[in-house]
Amino acid sequence: MSSAEGISGSDGSQQQQQKQQQRMVLLLDMDCFFCQVHAKEDPSLEGIPVVVQQHGDIIAVDYQAREMGVTKHMNPNEARRLVAEHGVGRVVHAFEEQGKVSYRKYLDASTSIHKLLIQISIDRFGSTTVCEKASIDEFFVDLSEAWWSQHEVAGVSYHEFADTAATSLTKALIQHIGYKSSTGVACCKILAKAAASRAKPNGHLVVGGSISLQEMLWSTPVSAAPGCGYKSLLLPKLKAIGIQKLSELATKSVDQLQKQLGISAQLARQLHDFGLGVDPRPVLESPAPTRVSVHMSLGPELRGVTSNPFTSGERCQPKLEQMAKDLVVRVEQHLKEFQEWPSQLTLGACLNKQALKSTSGGYPERREDGAAVVLYIDLVVENAIGLLKKLMEKEATLIGNNNNNKRETQLSVCVTKLALTASYDRRYHKPTVKGVRTPVKGLVTKDKPRTTGTDPNFMESYFAHSRLHFIGTWKDRYEAFISTLPDPPPFPGHDSGGHGRGSGGWVFHIDMDAFFASVALLRTPELRESPVAVSWGSGEISCATYAARKYGVKAGMW
Repeated sequence: MSSAEGISGSDGSQQQQQKQQQRMVLLLDMDCFFCQVHAKEDPSLEGIPVVVQQHGDIIAVDYQAREMGVTKHMNPNEARRLVAEHGVGRVVHAFEEQGKVSYRKYLDASTSIHKLLIQISIDRFGSTTVCEKASIDEFFVDLSEAWWSQHEVAGVSYHEFADTAATSLTKALIQHIGYKSSTGVACCKILAKAAASRAKPNGHLVVGGSISLQEMLWSTPVSAAPGCGYKSLLLPKLKAIGIQKLSELATKSVDQLQKQLGISAQLARQLHDFGLGVDPRPVLESPAPTRVSVHMSLGPELRGVTSNPFTSGERCQPKLEQMAKDLVVRVEQHLKEFQEWPSQLTLGACLNKQALKSTSGGYPERREDGAAVVLYIDLVVENAIGLLKKLMEKEATLIGNNNNNKRETQLSVCVTKLALTASYDRRYHKPTVKGVRTPVKGLVTKDKPRTTGTDPNFMESYFAHSRLHFIGTWKDRYEAFISTLPDPPPFPGHDSGGHGRGSGGWVFHIDMDAFFASVALLRTPELRESPVAVSWGSGEISCATYAARKYGVKAGMW
């Protein structure tokens, strides 16, 4: 039996999966996190069904309330009716500060859990343990090195160590801060997350133990794959070609996935690997979040509304104002913790029973005069309404009027969900010595754009550091370099009496290593020995140095 006892590979991917099996990744997923935070704040909620309402939406339901028929995103009045029928339980409002929803207590609870996990993991499993905060209520822990050391010294099996670690961490959270969680352990992130979901509530599951790798892949919905969630545009395409489960991703070739889904070869390869249970994404020490978001499911009063797209935005304004308050509060909290300000505002909406669509614009710039939060709320609402109108205009259809033969633009609106997201542009932040781009202390606005008006040497400097300049001048630079070399000795077979073509000479083929990253490093030579990756804006990775590839980073990742 192998050292990763009980974890078997898949046909056609033995070598890759054996390497994956050396890892031990644990995901700790808090059970009904928002409900638990409210019960901690209000002891009268302990032990009874709890439902959390935010504005006109149900955002959290504990397991007792679910047994009553209460579900997320249902009408709050219906949730109250169900709770009242059973005579026990409460529907509580999300926390508020100064008359608006505040996530501060939820974020504080998440931070305390994260800090405790780091402390306990290092104390019990050694300094090689890495803890990553994946979301407000999910935490990855990489125990690979800790398990290998125990296995080599004492022969501890994979499953024995995984069971011990999962039990130890979940009990510690209950003992120290009173929060319950479910835990999944597997050889990679995607399977650990799927296992934790199956272990709910308050349990743990080891892939390769009580459930095999194949069974986990067969039973996990494809929506569990990163980028394939219920709000993604990719999920309907996957279902259209008959892919419902994670394992079914591997039934298609990479070329088939690429052509049938209309995606890049890199993303197709990544999806195919997910279907085999292969996920090289490393567990990393948690960076600052790249975005903050708020979501809302709309009530019946805004569904099925027929109106002109230029007035529908105003109908949604009260909801957008509530969402803007939440978003601005989160942005301010992020500013205090990470000293950075968002650059982009994205509005998403489900219109006419279609998948979530989105469009983006600028987030209000940070003012140095200490502007009140209410100013930012007004600006966000104004921008959000404009973005919503933009989305609605795209959905507008031309309809005919048979009475007077006139045609007019009209939109049959069915708005069911709205989302607001503030995103952070890390390109304006200085890199650390490890090559990881992190916020700069004290920086609250992005750098002012350089122009010929602010810098007379801007154009010359810009092109001197551009990829086009590097490509266009390499020949001159190499010719100059070769001219400094001594004359080469005759090459066998290429002199005048040989069998080669011409009168002699050598032919070189030059293939640039990690070209895009190499050009980027011209500006940051201190990072040459560090793992570095280059992305298109804040999206797909286009190039990674060989040092970064050792950590599983590759082109095509997100």
